[in-house]
Amino acid sequence: MSSQSIYTVAKKAGCSPSTVSRVLTNSVRVTPETRARVLAAARAVNFTMRKRIPQVGVLVSDLSGAKLTSYVTQLLRLTMQELVQRNCVIRLLESGQDDWPEEDHYDAIISLAYNESVNRVSSLYSVPVISLNNPLGTGDFYEIYSDHRQSAVLATEYLLTMGHRNIMLICFKKAVGSIVDWGMQERTAGFRETMDKFGLCSDLIAFTDSEPVDNILLRARSNGVTGLIVFSEDELRIPFLLSHIMKLRIPEEMSLIMEELPSVLDYYSPPITAVRQPFERMVAAIMERLDQIFAGDTAPADPVVFHNELVIRESVSRIGNAVCR
Repeated sequence: MSSQSIYTVAKKAGCSPSTVSRVLTNSVRVTPETRARVLAAARAVNFTMRKRIPQVGVLVSDLSGAKLTSYVTQLLRLTMQELVQRNCVIRLLESGQDDWPEEDHYDAIISLAYNESVNRVSSLYSVPVISLNNPLGTGDFYEIYSDHRQSAVLATEYLLTMGHRNIMLICFKKAVGSIVDWGMQERTAGFRETMDKFGLCSDLIAFTDSEPVDNILLRARSNGVTGLIVFSEDELRIPFLLSHIMKLRIPEEMSLIMEELPSVLDYYSPPITAVRQPFERMVAAIMERLDQIFAGDTAPADPVVFHNELVIRESVSRIGNAVCR
């Protein structure tokens, strides 16, 4: 193997080392003339490219307020573990950042962000983008997500099976910037469809970014709600507010289903029934697609969709003997 470096090639070609790197990694942001000049210089100095370490960008939402138990933090941890095992060079791209370096090179980008930044990063870096739990339906991304509508149906049907008829859904955001939040849209649709199917009120839906959670819970109590479904990870205090502030007994006076966070909800008293997304399987699907990209397969791929699981614990009680069929 030649001992010549890209700096020797850059000097011979009359360009910067970063330009040489982009040529050698097949970046599209190089003119044909520059590419030909760099390749000719590489041959002239007998340059042999060493096995290159894959470089992966991970796009995340603003981490400044991230909690150790948060949804994105859990996914980020699993994703980073897998990338480290693959000996990848990893760079975090925060969605609120305005000055991503255009000269940076990536083999692929994994998006854990749920706002306009996924479109921006895709236009800036012409590389494959794997989007997790944010299907935009444009055909420009490799999409991997769990069925959020099914998650709401799971939770609602279980409460109905346990005899509850007055049920409220609490979600986090209606929208992120100018983008309608896909997850919340799917969950509210699943809730409405299930309640409408049994001729029950499907209008008890609240969003914690629009109204203080204390007000939402007070309204739930005044409306005689007996079952709460909470898809808002930022409101892990809801069981505390119900039991210690409002003095409601869980599950006797208020049954509760939340979105699962590993090693969190099972430690509550009582342990909280939850809808669990298959985080490990979803990240494994990301890595499978990433390996295909590293091998040169960048052909369009169908979305990969996962079903969720209801983890039954002690926070839901049965009302009467009614059972939905």
